[in-house]
Amino acid sequence: MLVWKWRLSFGCDGGKLQRNQHMKEILFNVERDEETSVLVASWDEADGNGGITTQGQDLSELQAMVREAVVCHFDAEQAPERIRFHFVSDPVLATA
Repeated sequence: MLVWKWRLSFGCDGGKLQRNQHMKEILFNVERDEETSVLVASWDEADGNGGITTQGQDLSELQAMVREAVVCHFDAEQAPERIRFHFVSDPVLATA
């Protein structure tokens, strides 16, 4: 199953979100793509007008990609203070 859900194509000069309020935190859902094994992080605007989806080979690369995507998506004064990851699939360890 492929997890790609591209909602917004953006660059550092486009895709800026205009808001009247400062966002404290942004929450990304993180899943591992079953076909490619990359980690995919996605966040959707509450009003349904876009969002951010990016990927990384490992958690370190994903964190860097998410930070870059958030900087590109929001104006500096409107950027969230914190970025939180929610891992959709929790690992299960066998005891025997």
